[in-house]
Amino acid sequence: MKTAMSRREFLTLAWAATTAMVAAVMGGIGLWHASPPADDAAAELIELDAPPPPDAPVEIPAGRFAWVRKGARVAAISEVCPHMGCVLAWQAQEGRFQCPCHGSIFDAEGRVVHGPADHALDYLEVTVLDERGRVVDRTTPGHRWVQTGPNWRYRVDVRKVIPAGEEDAA
Repeated sequence: MKTAMSRREFLTLAWAATTAMVAAVMGGIGLWHASPPADDAAAELIELDAPPPPDAPVEIPAGRFAWVRKGARVAAISEVCPHMGCVLAWQAQEGRFQCPCHGSIFDAEGRVVHGPADHALDYLEVTVLDERGRVVDRTTPGHRWVQTGPNWRYRVDVRKVIPAGEEDAA
């Protein structure tokens, strides 16, 4: 029976243990970064009673999106930067969204003005309900902006993303 460990066996064991520890730490960091914060579970569906004002987006922190108006149409634009997932801030004086982490800049409709982000902000699904609760309009790929109306309600589903690049049909 062998009681002493050779130098080669010790180094192999030490290398394997170090590799396993590094992999576990990196995997944990990756899972933490990829998973949403625990408070997001309560904010999957957000009900809004009115369209935003026409002059500037309204930030909805509970859903990490901006409620934006363009004429008689509205949209919910994700405020999560596509570069590394940081939450953007609306810069009212400049009329743009800016990433506090790496400096990406987006215009009021979510288009990239300055990188490092390489694509536009995502839009979220919006369902428009009339005063009786009937569906009047809903966002889809190619139809990201929905209509507004008197006494209508708007339901934003932050789980349903309309990817950037899906332009509205003419």
